[in-house]
Amino acid sequence: MPNNSFNPTAARLNSSVMQYAKNTLAQSDRFEISHEYEVVYLSRDGKPSVVIGDFYGDPQVAVIDHEEKWCAVGGHGLIVYFLEEPFDEYRYDQKSSQYFDVGREKDSEWWVESVQQIGAHEIQVRLESGDLHNISVKRDATAPFAQNDGMRINQT
Repeated sequence: MPNNSFNPTAARLNSSVMQYAKNTLAQSDRFEISHEYEVVYLSRDGKPSVVIGDFYGDPQVAVIDHEEKWCAVGGHGLIVYFLEEPFDEYRYDQKSSQYFDVGREKDSEWWVESVQQIGAHEIQVRLESGDLHNISVKRDATAPFAQNDGMRINQT
């Protein structure tokens, strides 16, 4: 005779096992950048993942520096995250020496189509509009907070 009663313990166990698939955006020897919907995660050497961004709409692209010193993630704007301790989590509208973002402000929104490393400390960002921007991601010794003071943007 079948048991048609609801088992709340089994339901809790089944829901706790359910996981969402992470989508990998970029991978290097020591790091992986993935996302679940709008939230971007950095996995590193078997340590817990760190949130390195969130986007309106899913992130579209990412690149990890050849020397594994920084990474960049694009979608609605661009986030550059420095791959060094203390690996602080990204917080929208909060300054940090761990990361900076660009093209996420209402009056100057970017919709990033591609990101590629074109130099040791430089990336090229292509927007959906076709515009190209070259961005320096090298920290300026006089600008410990990389929030736009240590960043140079050239439109090409």
